[in-house]
Amino acid sequence: MDMRQRPENRTGPSRKGGLAGLVLLLLLVIAGLGFWYWHQMHALPTKPTPPMEAAPEKTPSPGPTARLDQGRPTAAGKESLARPVSPTGVAPGPAATEPGAVPSAQGPATTPDTYPHVPASLGQEERKEAFGLHDSVDHVVQAQEPFQVQGEAWTVDKIRRHLGANAPEDLQNEASEPILHPVQEEPVGRFVKRAIKAAPSAPSHMPPSYYGVRLVRPGENLWNIHYQILREYFARRDVHLPPWADEPAPNGRSSGVGRILKFLEKIVYVYDVRRNRLVTDLNRLYPNDLVVFFKISDVFAALEQVSPRELKAVRLVAGTLRLERDSEHRVLLDTQNFQQEPPPMPPPVPGN
Repeated sequence: MDMRQRPENRTGPSRKGGLAGLVLLLLLVIAGLGFWYWHQMHALPTKPTPPMEAAPEKTPSPGPTARLDQGRPTAAGKESLARPVSPTGVAPGPAATEPGAVPSAQGPATTPDTYPHVPASLGQEERKEAFGLHDSVDHVVQAQEPFQVQGEAWTVDKIRRHLGANAPEDLQNEASEPILHPVQEEPVGRFVKRAIKAAPSAPSHMPPSYYGVRLVRPGENLWNIHYQILREYFARRDVHLPPWADEPAPNGRSSGVGRILKFLEKIVYVYDVRRNRLVTDLNRLYPNDLVVFFKISDVFAALEQVSPRELKAVRLVAGTLRLERDSEHRVLLDTQNFQQEPPPMPPPVPGN
């Protein structure tokens, strides 16, 4: 019997040693990979912070909103740019910071008195410059001062006298009835009556009254004439009204500017120089024959009390223009004040 083992049944030390070496090598590879992975996981927090993450601690990087604001002008830079229109119909000028706002959002709701000093010694062009009325009126005159229309020299006092019986009835009554009586009688005791002398009037320091006069051009209407006057007036106060500031709001309510214009229609006089009469239909204006005028000094002095932010608080109540803000209700202008004396009337064309 052959006791020798076949080659495939042999388990000698050379074969066992090769298998053990292979297993050991595999374990070393696995251990190495595990050590490398562990080292990578624990080594990340110790790395230095990248510059992009460290920057916010020293100088914060601007976010999306801040980056958009970098291209916008500052409050001072906005002064030279056009401004949007607010529901109040106002586009503030360089002195304002928001639609319909006062010159400073942190400032008071009222503006200082900026009514210009316009002495009577100034010429008409100088007066127009002082009031800021460059193109909206042709003449700025007192009632007794001459001005030229269609090559003729007219004065408003002469016009008033010439109109005579053609003046409206209320104006005739106002002209003949004195406003104040110089002497009154007061009963003293039972039988004696003593005359009360009028108190001596203090010297007047009121500025002169001026009328703005304009000869109607082709294609013009009264609303646009008044609006141009208002635009130039507010531009002098550094408040720029866009062409649509007089339009009503989407809900149909009039803007503050629109209410002022409606009031002006109640105190304006439109005179037909050819027919020597006042025009009652203000929607039909014929060029070259009509003169539009009203007392601009009284209107401007009243509007000086209204800041741009308060235009939305202007109300038109019956025949008065009022400022209603918070708990204050104040009358700015009253049509009756413009009817206490006959208004100046442009004279008719000579020969009529």
